[in-house]
Amino acid sequence: MDSEASVLEEVSGFLGTLGYCLRLSWTTSKYYTVVRIGVQLVTPILTILASFTGKYLIDLLAGAWVVPDSHRTLLWLVGCILAISLSRAVGQKTAQYTQSMHDQLLNGRISLMIMDRSLSADLEYFDNADYHDKLQSVTRDSSAIVQILWNALACIGAALSFVGAFLVMCRVNPLYGVALTAAAIPSSVSAARYTQSLYRLSLEQIKGQRRKSYYQSVALDRSYAQDVRLFNAGGFLKERYRRLWDELFARQRNLTRRRAVHTMLADCLPELVATGISADVAFRVLGGGATVGDFSLYSGLVGQIVGSVMRL
Repeated sequence: MDSEASVLEEVSGFLGTLGYCLRLSWTTSKYYTVVRIGVQLVTPILTILASFTGKYLIDLLAGAWVVPDSHRTLLWLVGCILAISLSRAVGQKTAQYTQSMHDQLLNGRISLMIMDRSLSADLEYFDNADYHDKLQSVTRDSSAIVQILWNALACIGAALSFVGAFLVMCRVNPLYGVALTAAAIPSSVSAARYTQSLYRLSLEQIKGQRRKSYYQSVALDRSYAQDVRLFNAGGFLKERYRRLWDELFARQRNLTRRRAVHTMLADCLPELVATGISADVAFRVLGGGATVGDFSLYSGLVGQIVGSVMRL
């Protein structure tokens, strides 16, 4: 029961955060919000269409797809590929522009919100080290609000891409999609878990980071230069800075190393399954049960399913 309550609490907190980010994004710029959501939804559809168009083009060239007018069909397929490629290029550049402009607007608004909260705080808080730690954490994590929003929107696009590719794969063998999904889940869960652990570690190290920055600022600030030299405190400052840096870096290195090893091992599993599926489709092609275009299509969909699960 406690685990279920904890999961429900995390889900509720995530949905609340997502709702707040969406409201903030919408009130900042309705136009940029709509455009960015639209690009996230259209991109996976174009990817699937490109895979199907490539399949039919390969089958036509290999003689596996016989049509009354092959030249007209070839021109039509090439035109479709060109239209899809141009649409994806325009969508990519549009996404880059709107993301840059929208992020700047969001960061500016969030900075003003932080300034407003700081200006309205009682003066006694400015003498409190915990207040400065929290203020530093909020300032650093303000950009995370923007990332949370667009990562969630990217998950929507990934979900749409996954559903489309999964349904197409199930046309050949339902076990393909199930096996790929099951193989990719451990890697996705492992990456998410270690990302959360790294974030918690960064919160734990806020106080140490503030102290480290203080020692460095004393050594570099002109107002302290005379006193540092008078009391010969330079060696002391460097030693305290080096000790703090080593301590903070050691914990980050250990956690990052464990993440690299675990995610590397987890990433091997979907690659093995993908290779097995590609080999099975290849043998079906040799046996006449599938075409060369099918091999190209399903090989592309395998990577699409794995990538989609990784982003969810």
